[in-house]
Amino acid sequence: MRIYPGVDRIAELAVVSLVLAHLVACFWGLLGLRGGDGVDDDACYAGAAVPFRRCSWLQIAGLNREGEGDDNFDLYVTCLYWAITTISTVGFGDIHPNSPGEKIFTSVIMVAGVGMYAIII
Repeated sequence: MRIYPGVDRIAELAVVSLVLAHLVACFWGLLGLRGGDGVDDDACYAGAAVPFRRCSWLQIAGLNREGEGDDNFDLYVTCLYWAITTISTVGFGDIHPNSPGEKIFTSVIMVAGVGMYAIII
């Protein structure tokens, strides 16, 4: 049975998009886990950390607090959700970068997402 050439192209694009989203999600999670520069997790979650810009997105979201999403699966799903919304340029804003490194990474991913969709269209 012959598959139409357009279907091949769409399937290839879907696989590339998912692999890209996975890689971006893994790096985003790594940024969140490595961030914080010794700032207290509870202070970041409460918005009371000084200076606040040192808090990672993960600390602000409270996903690394004891008993609140401390599961690797929860973290991966959250990171994948962020990656897909950022790459697709939807960007709901419920998970957002806070530190300068996170903001630079997010900007690069947004530009790459726009470029990817520009090439498709």
